[in-house]
Amino acid sequence: MNKKKLTSEKPMLSLPAKIAYGAGMFPYSVLQQTLFPLALLFSVDAMRLPGWLAGIALTLGLLVHAVCDPLARRLSDKASSVVFGKRYGFYILGVFVSALVNIFLWSMPAAAPGWQFLWLALSVMLISVLISCMQMPYNALGDELAGDAAEKRAIHTVKNLFFIASLAVPLILMGAILRDSAAPEGYMNLALILSGGALIAGTAAFFTTYPHLPRLRAKAVRPEGKYAGGFSLKKLVLDYFSVLKRRDERAVVLGYCTALMSVAFLSGTGLLFLIHTLRLPVFLVALDLGLLFLAAIGAQFFWPRAAARWGKKHAVLAGVVVTLSGILLMSVAFIAAYYFGAEFSPEWLAVPACAVCGFGIGAVFCVPSAMIADMHKDDAAAPDVAGMLNFFYRTGYAAVLLLSGALISIFNYGGTNGEGGLIRGALGWIVVMGASLALGLSVWLFQSYGKPPRAKQLRIKGTDKLKAENGKLKPEDGTEQGTSDKGQVMVAVDKKTGTESSDGQVTIEELAGDERKIENGELRMEDGTEQGISDKRQVADDIRTGGRTE
Repeated sequence: MNKKKLTSEKPMLSLPAKIAYGAGMFPYSVLQQTLFPLALLFSVDAMRLPGWLAGIALTLGLLVHAVCDPLARRLSDKASSVVFGKRYGFYILGVFVSALVNIFLWSMPAAAPGWQFLWLALSVMLISVLISCMQMPYNALGDELAGDAAEKRAIHTVKNLFFIASLAVPLILMGAILRDSAAPEGYMNLALILSGGALIAGTAAFFTTYPHLPRLRAKAVRPEGKYAGGFSLKKLVLDYFSVLKRRDERAVVLGYCTALMSVAFLSGTGLLFLIHTLRLPVFLVALDLGLLFLAAIGAQFFWPRAAARWGKKHAVLAGVVVTLSGILLMSVAFIAAYYFGAEFSPEWLAVPACAVCGFGIGAVFCVPSAMIADMHKDDAAAPDVAGMLNFFYRTGYAAVLLLSGALISIFNYGGTNGEGGLIRGALGWIVVMGASLALGLSVWLFQSYGKPPRAKQLRIKGTDKLKAENGKLKPEDGTEQGTSDKGQVMVAVDKKTGTESSDGQVTIEELAGDERKIENGELRMEDGTEQGISDKRQVADDIRTGGRTE
Protein backbone atom coordinates (compact mmCIF):
# COMPACT_ATOMS: atom_id res chain seq x y z
CA MET A 1 0.00 0.00 0.00
CA ASN A 2 1.16 3.52 -0.73
CA LYS A 3 3.14 4.89 2.21
CA LYS A 4 1.88 8.45 1.64
CA LYS A 5 -1.71 7.23 1.84
CA LEU A 6 -1.02 5.58 5.19
CA THR A 7 0.49 8.82 6.47
CA SER A 8 -2.45 10.91 5.37
CA GLU A 9 -5.17 8.68 6.77
CA LYS A 10 -3.89 7.78 10.23
CA PRO A 11 -5.24 9.86 13.18
CA MET A 12 -2.89 12.75 13.79
CA LEU A 13 -3.64 14.22 17.21
CA SER A 14 -3.66 12.65 20.65
CA LEU A 15 -6.15 13.97 23.23
CA PRO A 16 -3.56 16.34 24.82
CA ALA A 17 -2.71 17.64 21.35
CA LYS A 18 -6.40 18.21 20.61
CA ILE A 19 -6.69 20.18 23.86
CA ALA A 20 -3.60 22.22 22.98
CA TYR A 21 -5.06 22.93 19.54
CA GLY A 22 -8.36 23.98 21.16
CA ALA A 23 -6.46 26.36 23.46
CA GLY A 24 -5.30 28.11 20.29
CA MET A 25 -8.82 29.57 20.12
CA PHE A 26 -8.15 31.52 23.33
CA PRO A 27 -6.23 34.45 21.72
CA TYR A 28 -8.98 35.03 19.18
CA SER A 29 -11.84 34.77 21.68
CA VAL A 30 -10.43 36.94 24.44
CA LEU A 31 -9.22 39.68 22.10
CA GLN A 32 -12.55 39.76 20.32
CA GLN A 33 -14.44 39.87 23.61
CA THR A 34 -12.33 42.74 24.95
CA LEU A 35 -13.22 44.66 21.80
CA PHE A 36 -16.90 43.75 21.73
CA PRO A 37 -18.38 44.65 24.23
CA LEU A 38 -15.78 46.03 26.70
CA ALA A 39 -14.58 48.73 24.30
CA LEU A 40 -18.05 50.31 24.35
CA LEU A 41 -18.02 50.52 28.16
CA PHE A 42 -14.44 51.84 28.12
CA SER A 43 -15.20 54.49 25.50
CA VAL A 44 -18.34 55.98 27.01
CA ASP A 45 -17.61 55.49 30.73
CA ALA A 46 -13.85 55.97 31.08
CA MET A 47 -13.02 58.15 28.06
CA ARG A 48 -16.35 60.09 27.86
CA LEU A 49 -16.56 59.51 24.09
CA PRO A 50 -20.08 60.21 22.73
CA GLY A 51 -22.00 56.99 22.25
CA TRP A 52 -22.69 57.55 18.56
CA LEU A 53 -18.96 57.97 17.82
CA ALA A 54 -18.09 54.86 19.81
CA GLY A 55 -20.81 52.94 17.96
CA ILE A 56 -19.49 53.99 14.55
CA ALA A 57 -15.89 53.11 15.46
CA LEU A 58 -16.81 49.63 16.71
CA THR A 59 -19.13 49.06 13.76
CA LEU A 60 -16.29 49.81 11.34
CA GLY A 61 -14.14 47.27 13.16
CA LEU A 62 -16.79 44.57 12.95
CA LEU A 63 -17.43 45.17 9.26
CA VAL A 64 -13.70 44.94 8.54
CA HIS A 65 -13.66 41.73 10.58
CA ALA A 66 -16.57 40.29 8.56
CA VAL A 67 -14.82 40.95 5.24
CA CYS A 68 -11.33 39.90 6.38
CA ASP A 69 -12.42 36.49 7.70
CA PRO A 70 -13.01 34.90 4.27
CA LEU A 71 -10.12 36.88 2.76
CA ALA A 72 -7.66 35.45 5.31
CA ARG A 73 -8.96 31.94 4.68
CA ARG A 74 -8.45 32.22 0.91
CA LEU A 75 -5.02 33.79 1.20
CA SER A 76 -3.87 31.00 3.50
CA ASP A 77 -5.30 28.45 1.04
CA LYS A 78 -2.88 29.77 -1.55
CA ALA A 79 0.11 30.29 0.77
CA SER A 80 3.09 27.97 0.63
CA SER A 81 5.90 28.71 3.08
CA VAL A 82 8.92 26.44 3.48
CA VAL A 83 8.95 27.15 7.23
CA PHE A 84 5.27 27.61 8.12
CA GLY A 85 3.33 25.78 5.39
CA LYS A 86 -0.08 27.25 4.63
CA ARG A 87 -1.54 28.18 7.98
CA TYR A 88 1.06 28.54 10.74
CA GLY A 89 2.61 31.80 9.52
CA PHE A 90 -0.75 33.60 9.48
CA TYR A 91 -1.66 32.24 12.90
CA ILE A 92 1.49 33.08 14.82
CA LEU A 93 1.78 36.53 13.22
CA GLY A 94 -1.84 37.29 14.15
CA VAL A 95 -1.34 36.16 17.74
CA PHE A 96 1.76 38.26 18.47
CA VAL A 97 0.86 41.47 16.67
CA SER A 98 -2.78 41.56 17.81
CA ALA A 99 -1.68 41.10 21.44
CA LEU A 100 0.54 44.20 21.10
CA VAL A 101 -2.11 46.30 19.33
CA ASN A 102 -4.59 45.33 22.05
CA ILE A 103 -2.37 47.03 24.64
CA PHE A 104 -2.11 50.09 22.39
CA LEU A 105 -5.92 50.36 22.17
CA TRP A 106 -6.46 50.58 25.92
CA SER A 107 -3.76 53.25 26.33
CA MET A 108 -6.03 55.82 24.63
CA PRO A 109 -5.17 59.30 25.93
CA ALA A 110 -7.62 61.91 27.17
CA ALA A 111 -8.08 64.09 24.10
CA ALA A 112 -10.68 65.71 21.86
CA PRO A 113 -13.50 63.35 20.79
CA GLY A 114 -12.31 63.39 17.19
CA TRP A 115 -8.84 62.11 18.10
CA GLN A 116 -10.28 59.51 20.44
CA PHE A 117 -12.59 58.34 17.69
CA LEU A 118 -9.67 57.89 15.28
CA TRP A 119 -7.64 56.08 17.96
CA LEU A 120 -10.49 53.70 18.70
CA ALA A 121 -11.53 53.11 15.08
CA LEU A 122 -8.01 52.47 13.75
CA SER A 123 -7.08 50.23 16.68
CA VAL A 124 -10.24 48.15 16.42
CA MET A 125 -9.94 47.79 12.63
CA LEU A 126 -6.29 46.74 12.88
CA ILE A 127 -7.01 44.17 15.59
CA SER A 128 -9.94 42.88 13.52
CA VAL A 129 -7.64 42.29 10.54
CA LEU A 130 -5.08 40.53 12.73
CA ILE A 131 -7.50 38.25 14.55
CA SER A 132 -9.01 37.29 11.18
CA CYS A 133 -5.50 36.33 10.05
CA MET A 134 -5.30 34.27 13.20
CA GLN A 135 -8.71 32.61 13.30
CA MET A 136 -9.59 31.56 9.77
CA PRO A 137 -6.32 29.74 8.94
CA TYR A 138 -6.52 28.21 12.41
CA ASN A 139 -10.00 26.83 11.68
CA ALA A 140 -8.80 25.37 8.38
CA LEU A 141 -5.80 23.87 10.16
CA GLY A 142 -8.13 21.88 12.41
CA ASP A 143 -9.78 20.25 9.39
CA GLU A 144 -6.40 19.37 7.91
CA LEU A 145 -4.98 17.96 11.14
CA ALA A 146 -7.85 15.46 11.39
CA GLY A 147 -7.19 11.97 10.10
CA ASP A 148 -10.86 11.18 9.47
CA ALA A 149 -14.37 12.60 9.92
CA ALA A 150 -14.67 11.38 13.53
CA GLU A 151 -11.42 13.06 14.49
CA LYS A 152 -12.51 16.25 12.74
CA ARG A 153 -15.71 16.32 14.84
CA ALA A 154 -13.70 15.76 18.03
CA ILE A 155 -11.29 18.58 17.17
CA HIS A 156 -14.11 21.01 16.42
CA THR A 157 -15.91 20.06 19.64
CA VAL A 158 -12.82 20.88 21.71
CA LYS A 159 -12.27 24.10 19.77
CA ASN A 160 -15.86 25.27 20.24
CA LEU A 161 -15.70 24.62 23.98
CA PHE A 162 -12.56 26.73 24.25
CA PHE A 163 -14.16 29.42 22.10
CA ILE A 164 -17.22 29.88 24.29
CA ALA A 165 -15.23 29.50 27.53
CA SER A 166 -12.79 32.16 26.34
CA LEU A 167 -15.66 34.59 25.82
CA ALA A 168 -16.37 34.39 29.55
CA VAL A 169 -12.74 34.93 30.65
CA PRO A 170 -12.53 38.72 30.03
CA LEU A 171 -15.81 39.23 31.88
CA ILE A 172 -14.67 37.18 34.85
CA LEU A 173 -11.33 39.02 34.99
CA MET A 174 -13.22 42.30 34.68
CA GLY A 175 -15.00 41.51 37.93
CA ALA A 176 -11.69 40.82 39.68
CA ILE A 177 -9.66 43.73 38.28
CA LEU A 178 -12.03 46.51 37.19
CA ARG A 179 -13.44 48.08 40.34
CA ASP A 180 -14.66 51.28 38.69
CA SER A 181 -15.91 51.35 35.09
CA ALA A 182 -14.80 54.99 34.85
CA ALA A 183 -11.13 54.29 35.73
CA PRO A 184 -8.94 53.88 32.58
CA GLU A 185 -6.08 52.19 34.45
CA GLY A 186 -8.29 49.20 35.28
CA TYR A 187 -8.84 48.50 31.56
CA MET A 188 -5.08 48.69 30.91
CA ASN A 189 -4.37 46.12 33.63
CA LEU A 190 -7.03 43.86 32.12
CA ALA A 191 -5.50 44.29 28.64
CA LEU A 192 -2.02 43.37 29.86
CA ILE A 193 -3.26 40.15 31.47
CA LEU A 194 -5.37 39.12 28.47
CA SER A 195 -2.64 39.90 25.93
CA GLY A 196 -0.17 37.88 28.00
CA GLY A 197 -2.61 34.96 28.20
CA ALA A 198 -3.21 35.15 24.44
CA LEU A 199 0.53 34.94 23.76
CA ILE A 200 0.95 31.93 26.06
CA ALA A 201 -2.05 30.01 24.65
CA GLY A 202 -1.21 30.82 21.04
CA THR A 203 2.43 29.81 21.44
CA ALA A 204 1.42 26.53 23.13
CA ALA A 205 -1.00 25.69 20.30
CA PHE A 206 1.64 26.51 17.70
CA PHE A 207 4.47 24.41 19.16
CA THR A 208 2.16 21.47 19.96
CA THR A 209 0.78 21.11 16.44
CA TYR A 210 3.72 22.41 14.39
CA PRO A 211 5.53 19.02 14.44
CA HIS A 212 2.65 17.69 12.30
CA LEU A 213 3.59 20.00 9.43
CA PRO A 214 5.33 17.18 7.46
CA ARG A 215 2.18 15.11 7.74
CA LEU A 216 0.06 18.01 6.56
CA ARG A 217 2.28 18.29 3.51
CA ALA A 218 1.97 14.54 2.95
CA LYS A 219 -1.80 14.89 2.88
CA ALA A 220 -1.32 17.32 -0.02
CA VAL A 221 -4.40 19.35 0.90
CA ARG A 222 -5.10 21.57 -2.08
CA PRO A 223 -7.83 24.06 -2.88
CA GLU A 224 -10.61 22.52 -4.86
CA GLY A 225 -13.54 23.84 -6.82
CA LYS A 226 -14.24 27.37 -5.73
CA TYR A 227 -10.79 27.78 -4.15
CA ALA A 228 -8.97 27.06 -7.39
CA GLY A 229 -7.90 29.75 -9.85
CA GLY A 230 -7.79 33.47 -9.15
CA PHE A 231 -9.12 35.18 -6.06
CA SER A 232 -11.96 37.69 -6.09
CA LEU A 233 -13.18 39.25 -2.85
CA LYS A 234 -16.28 40.53 -4.63
CA LYS A 235 -17.13 37.03 -5.84
CA LEU A 236 -16.49 35.64 -2.37
CA VAL A 237 -18.95 38.01 -0.70
CA LEU A 238 -21.48 37.46 -3.50
CA ASP A 239 -21.15 33.71 -2.90
CA TYR A 240 -22.16 34.30 0.72
CA PHE A 241 -25.15 36.40 -0.26
CA SER A 242 -26.16 33.86 -2.91
CA VAL A 243 -27.39 31.57 -0.14
CA LEU A 244 -30.14 34.12 0.53
CA LYS A 245 -31.74 33.14 -2.78
CA ARG A 246 -32.51 29.65 -1.45
CA ARG A 247 -35.35 29.48 1.05
CA ASP A 248 -33.97 26.98 3.56
CA GLU A 249 -30.48 28.47 3.62
CA ARG A 250 -31.91 31.96 3.92
CA ALA A 251 -34.00 30.85 6.89
CA VAL A 252 -31.02 29.33 8.71
CA VAL A 253 -28.43 32.04 7.95
CA LEU A 254 -30.69 34.99 8.78
CA GLY A 255 -32.20 33.14 11.77
CA TYR A 256 -28.67 32.55 13.10
CA CYS A 257 -27.73 36.20 12.52
CA THR A 258 -30.81 37.67 14.22
CA ALA A 259 -30.73 35.24 17.15
CA LEU A 260 -27.13 36.16 17.95
CA MET A 261 -27.97 39.86 17.68
CA SER A 262 -29.67 39.28 21.03
CA VAL A 263 -26.24 38.38 22.47
CA ALA A 264 -24.94 41.71 21.19
CA PHE A 265 -27.70 43.51 23.09
CA LEU A 266 -27.14 41.47 26.25
CA SER A 267 -23.36 41.64 26.37
CA GLY A 268 -22.75 45.02 24.70
CA THR A 269 -25.40 47.49 25.81
CA GLY A 270 -26.15 45.00 28.58
CA LEU A 271 -22.95 45.99 30.40
CA LEU A 272 -24.16 49.58 30.65
CA PHE A 273 -27.67 48.39 31.57
CA LEU A 274 -26.49 46.20 34.45
CA ILE A 275 -24.12 48.83 35.82
CA HIS A 276 -26.24 51.96 35.47
CA THR A 277 -29.87 50.82 35.34
CA LEU A 278 -29.81 47.92 37.80
CA ARG A 279 -26.85 49.55 39.66
CA LEU A 280 -25.02 46.31 40.23
CA PRO A 281 -21.35 46.30 41.32
CA VAL A 282 -18.90 45.60 38.49
CA PHE A 283 -17.96 42.19 39.89
CA LEU A 284 -21.63 41.11 39.89
CA VAL A 285 -22.05 42.39 36.33
CA ALA A 286 -19.04 40.32 35.30
CA LEU A 287 -20.49 37.32 37.11
CA ASP A 288 -23.82 37.65 35.30
CA LEU A 289 -22.38 37.95 31.80
CA GLY A 290 -19.72 35.35 32.50
CA LEU A 291 -22.50 33.01 33.60
CA LEU A 292 -24.30 33.66 30.30
CA PHE A 293 -21.36 32.28 28.31
CA LEU A 294 -20.61 29.46 30.76
CA ALA A 295 -24.23 28.30 30.49
CA ALA A 296 -23.84 28.34 26.70
CA ILE A 297 -20.82 26.02 27.13
CA GLY A 298 -22.80 23.56 29.23
CA ALA A 299 -25.60 23.65 26.68
CA GLN A 300 -23.25 22.28 24.01
CA PHE A 301 -23.63 18.85 25.61
CA PHE A 302 -27.43 19.06 25.50
CA TRP A 303 -28.52 20.67 22.23
CA PRO A 304 -26.79 18.29 19.77
CA ARG A 305 -28.57 15.40 21.51
CA ALA A 306 -31.84 17.32 21.45
CA ALA A 307 -31.35 17.94 17.72
CA ALA A 308 -30.79 14.22 17.13
CA ARG A 309 -33.95 13.39 19.06
CA TRP A 310 -36.35 16.16 17.99
CA GLY A 311 -34.80 17.32 14.73
CA LYS A 312 -32.51 20.30 14.20
CA LYS A 313 -35.27 22.79 13.42
CA HIS A 314 -37.24 22.00 16.58
CA ALA A 315 -34.07 22.03 18.70
CA VAL A 316 -32.98 25.49 17.56
CA LEU A 317 -36.52 26.85 17.96
CA ALA A 318 -36.64 25.44 21.48
CA GLY A 319 -33.32 27.15 22.23
CA VAL A 320 -34.63 30.51 21.04
CA VAL A 321 -37.80 30.13 23.13
CA VAL A 322 -35.69 29.32 26.22
CA THR A 323 -33.64 32.47 25.55
CA LEU A 324 -36.84 34.51 25.31
CA SER A 325 -37.88 33.22 28.72
CA GLY A 326 -34.56 34.47 30.11
CA ILE A 327 -35.22 37.90 28.57
CA LEU A 328 -38.61 37.87 30.30
CA LEU A 329 -36.89 37.38 33.68
CA MET A 330 -34.53 40.24 32.84
CA SER A 331 -37.54 42.43 31.99
CA VAL A 332 -39.12 41.73 35.37
CA ALA A 333 -35.88 42.69 37.15
CA PHE A 334 -35.65 45.91 35.10
CA ILE A 335 -39.26 47.02 35.61
CA ALA A 336 -39.27 46.18 39.33
CA ALA A 337 -35.95 47.92 40.03
CA TYR A 338 -36.41 51.01 37.87
CA TYR A 339 -40.13 51.80 37.83
CA PHE A 340 -41.31 50.45 41.18
CA GLY A 341 -38.17 50.86 43.28
CA ALA A 342 -38.53 47.30 44.54
CA GLU A 343 -36.62 46.61 47.72
CA PHE A 344 -35.25 43.25 46.61
CA SER A 345 -31.90 43.17 44.82
CA PRO A 346 -32.36 42.77 41.06
CA GLU A 347 -29.42 40.37 41.16
CA TRP A 348 -31.79 37.63 42.33
CA LEU A 349 -33.44 37.77 38.93
CA ALA A 350 -30.44 38.85 36.85
CA VAL A 351 -28.44 35.71 37.69
CA PRO A 352 -31.06 33.15 36.60
CA ALA A 353 -31.98 35.37 33.62
CA CYS A 354 -28.41 35.29 32.29
CA ALA A 355 -28.10 31.55 32.97
CA VAL A 356 -31.35 30.78 31.12
CA CYS A 357 -30.40 33.05 28.19
CA GLY A 358 -27.00 31.39 27.92
CA PHE A 359 -28.45 27.90 27.97
CA GLY A 360 -30.94 28.76 25.24
CA ILE A 361 -28.48 30.60 23.02
CA GLY A 362 -26.21 27.56 23.18
CA ALA A 363 -28.52 25.94 20.63
CA VAL A 364 -27.89 28.80 18.18
CA PHE A 365 -24.13 28.43 18.59
CA CYS A 366 -24.11 24.80 17.46
CA VAL A 367 -27.26 23.67 15.58
CA PRO A 368 -27.53 26.08 12.57
CA SER A 369 -24.05 25.18 11.29
CA ALA A 370 -25.13 21.53 11.19
CA MET A 371 -28.32 22.53 9.34
CA ILE A 372 -26.28 24.33 6.67
CA ALA A 373 -23.82 21.45 6.41
CA ASP A 374 -26.73 19.03 5.82
CA MET A 375 -27.82 21.10 2.83
CA HIS A 376 -24.37 20.92 1.22
CA LYS A 377 -23.31 17.32 1.68
CA ASP A 378 -20.93 16.29 -1.10
CA ASP A 379 -21.22 19.77 -2.63
CA ALA A 380 -17.72 20.86 -3.64
CA ALA A 381 -18.96 24.33 -4.62
CA ALA A 382 -20.63 25.01 -1.27
CA PRO A 383 -19.53 28.17 0.58
CA ASP A 384 -17.43 27.72 3.71
CA VAL A 385 -20.02 27.30 6.47
CA ALA A 386 -17.99 28.79 9.32
CA GLY A 387 -16.89 31.78 7.25
CA MET A 388 -20.37 32.44 5.96
CA LEU A 389 -22.05 32.28 9.39
CA ASN A 390 -19.32 34.46 10.92
CA PHE A 391 -19.83 37.01 8.15
CA PHE A 392 -23.56 37.37 8.83
CA TYR A 393 -23.09 37.22 12.61
CA ARG A 394 -20.58 40.07 12.60
CA THR A 395 -22.72 42.12 10.24
CA GLY A 396 -25.68 41.78 12.61
CA TYR A 397 -23.50 42.58 15.63
CA ALA A 398 -22.25 45.71 13.85
CA ALA A 399 -25.83 46.84 13.27
CA VAL A 400 -26.60 46.42 16.99
CA LEU A 401 -23.56 48.45 18.08
CA LEU A 402 -24.38 51.23 15.64
CA LEU A 403 -28.00 51.36 16.83
CA SER A 404 -27.05 51.19 20.51
CA GLY A 405 -24.46 53.95 20.17
CA ALA A 406 -26.96 56.22 18.45
CA LEU A 407 -29.70 55.55 21.01
CA ILE A 408 -27.58 56.18 24.09
CA SER A 409 -26.53 59.51 22.56
CA ILE A 410 -30.14 60.43 21.76
CA PHE A 411 -31.15 59.70 25.37
CA ASN A 412 -28.27 61.84 26.67
CA TYR A 413 -25.86 59.36 28.22
CA GLY A 414 -24.37 61.18 31.21
CA GLY A 415 -20.93 59.57 31.38
CA THR A 416 -19.56 58.31 34.67
CA ASN A 417 -22.82 57.45 36.43
CA GLY A 418 -25.03 57.06 33.40
CA GLU A 419 -27.61 59.36 34.97
CA GLY A 420 -28.03 61.95 32.20
CA GLY A 421 -31.50 62.53 30.79
CA LEU A 422 -33.60 59.41 30.33
CA ILE A 423 -30.64 57.08 29.95
CA ARG A 424 -31.29 54.70 32.87
CA GLY A 425 -34.70 53.70 31.61
CA ALA A 426 -33.63 53.88 27.97
CA LEU A 427 -30.79 51.40 28.54
CA GLY A 428 -33.25 48.89 29.96
CA TRP A 429 -35.65 49.20 27.04
CA ILE A 430 -32.82 49.05 24.48
CA VAL A 431 -31.61 45.75 25.92
CA VAL A 432 -34.97 44.13 26.61
CA MET A 433 -36.81 45.22 23.46
CA GLY A 434 -33.79 44.85 21.18
CA ALA A 435 -33.05 41.30 22.32
CA SER A 436 -36.73 40.31 22.24
CA LEU A 437 -37.31 41.64 18.73
CA ALA A 438 -34.17 39.95 17.45
CA LEU A 439 -35.20 36.60 18.95
CA GLY A 440 -38.79 36.96 17.73
CA LEU A 441 -37.57 37.58 14.19
CA SER A 442 -35.29 34.54 14.41
CA VAL A 443 -38.27 32.35 15.42
CA TRP A 444 -40.14 33.48 12.32
CA LEU A 445 -37.11 32.79 10.13
CA PHE A 446 -36.27 29.38 11.58
CA GLN A 447 -39.94 28.40 11.37
CA SER A 448 -39.85 28.76 7.59
CA TYR A 449 -37.01 26.21 7.31
CA GLY A 450 -38.15 23.02 5.61
CA LYS A 451 -41.67 24.32 4.95
CA PRO A 452 -42.63 23.12 1.47
CA PRO A 453 -43.84 25.71 -1.05
CA ARG A 454 -47.51 25.72 -1.88
CA ALA A 455 -48.13 23.39 -4.79
CA LYS A 456 -49.84 24.50 -7.95
CA GLN A 457 -53.04 22.72 -8.88
CA LEU A 458 -53.59 20.32 -11.74
CA ARG A 459 -57.28 19.76 -12.36
CA ILE A 460 -58.31 16.74 -14.40
CA LYS A 461 -61.42 14.72 -14.98
CA GLY A 462 -61.61 11.05 -14.27
CA THR A 463 -61.79 10.33 -17.98
CA ASP A 464 -58.78 12.46 -19.03
CA LYS A 465 -55.65 10.70 -20.23
CA LEU A 466 -52.35 12.19 -19.11
CA LYS A 467 -48.81 11.92 -20.38
CA ALA A 468 -45.54 13.06 -18.79
CA GLU A 469 -43.32 15.24 -20.94
CA ASN A 470 -40.13 17.02 -19.85
CA GLY A 471 -41.00 16.57 -16.22
CA LYS A 472 -44.55 17.98 -16.54
CA LEU A 473 -47.94 16.33 -16.66
CA LYS A 474 -50.00 17.15 -19.75
CA PRO A 475 -53.30 15.91 -21.13
CA GLU A 476 -52.90 14.12 -24.40
CA ASP A 477 -54.34 17.14 -26.25
CA GLY A 478 -51.12 18.98 -25.38
CA THR A 479 -52.50 21.53 -22.92
CA GLU A 480 -49.81 22.14 -20.30
CA GLN A 481 -50.74 21.75 -16.64
CA GLY A 482 -48.77 23.40 -13.84
CA THR A 483 -46.46 21.60 -11.50
CA SER A 484 -44.72 23.01 -8.46
CA ASP A 485 -41.05 23.92 -8.18
CA LYS A 486 -40.21 20.63 -6.50
CA GLY A 487 -42.24 18.46 -8.78
CA GLN A 488 -45.15 18.33 -6.36
CA VAL A 489 -48.56 18.01 -8.01
CA MET A 490 -51.91 18.92 -6.53
CA VAL A 491 -54.54 16.77 -8.22
CA ALA A 492 -58.26 17.52 -7.96
CA VAL A 493 -60.18 14.45 -9.14
CA ASP A 494 -63.81 13.69 -9.80
CA LYS A 495 -65.61 11.47 -7.38
CA LYS A 496 -65.86 9.06 -10.36
CA THR A 497 -62.21 8.13 -9.86
CA GLY A 498 -63.03 6.64 -6.51
CA THR A 499 -60.85 8.91 -4.39
CA GLU A 500 -61.89 9.29 -0.77
CA SER A 501 -60.20 12.65 -0.16
CA SER A 502 -62.62 14.95 1.66
CA ASP A 503 -61.62 17.97 -0.41
CA GLY A 504 -61.06 16.07 -3.65
CA GLN A 505 -57.35 16.99 -3.65
CA VAL A 506 -54.26 14.91 -3.22
CA THR A 507 -50.63 15.98 -2.80
CA ILE A 508 -48.23 13.62 -4.57
CA GLU A 509 -44.58 14.17 -3.64
CA GLU A 510 -42.59 10.99 -3.91
CA LEU A 511 -43.29 7.35 -4.77
CA ALA A 512 -41.51 4.39 -3.23
CA GLY A 513 -39.20 2.49 -5.61
CA ASP A 514 -41.71 0.82 -7.93
CA GLU A 515 -42.56 2.25 -11.34
CA ARG A 516 -46.05 3.50 -12.04
CA LYS A 517 -47.94 5.08 -14.88
CA ILE A 518 -50.82 7.54 -15.07
CA GLU A 519 -53.81 6.29 -16.95
CA ASN A 520 -57.36 7.65 -17.00
CA GLY A 521 -56.58 9.98 -14.10
CA GLU A 522 -55.39 7.10 -11.90
CA LEU A 523 -52.02 5.70 -10.87
CA ARG A 524 -51.44 2.13 -12.04
CA MET A 525 -48.59 -0.36 -11.74
CA GLU A 526 -46.90 -1.24 -15.03
CA ASP A 527 -48.62 -4.63 -14.85
CA GLY A 528 -52.00 -2.86 -14.90
CA THR A 529 -52.85 -3.18 -11.21
CA GLU A 530 -54.83 -0.10 -10.16
CA GLN A 531 -53.36 2.01 -7.38
CA GLY A 532 -55.55 4.36 -5.38
CA ILE A 533 -54.42 7.91 -4.82
CA SER A 534 -56.78 8.69 -1.99
CA ASP A 535 -54.05 7.85 0.52
CA LYS A 536 -51.94 10.76 -0.81
CA ARG A 537 -49.09 8.65 -2.16
CA GLN A 538 -45.93 10.60 -3.04
CA VAL A 539 -44.53 10.96 -6.53
CA ALA A 540 -40.83 11.64 -7.17
CA ASP A 541 -39.63 15.02 -8.39
CA ASP A 542 -38.49 13.50 -11.65
CA ILE A 543 -41.56 12.62 -13.79
CA ARG A 544 -40.19 10.60 -16.62
CA THR A 545 -41.30 10.79 -20.25
CA GLY A 546 -44.11 8.41 -21.14
CA GLY A 547 -46.17 8.80 -18.00
CA ARG A 548 -43.74 6.73 -15.87
CA THR A 549 -42.20 7.76 -12.57
CA GLU A 550 -39.75 6.27 -10.17
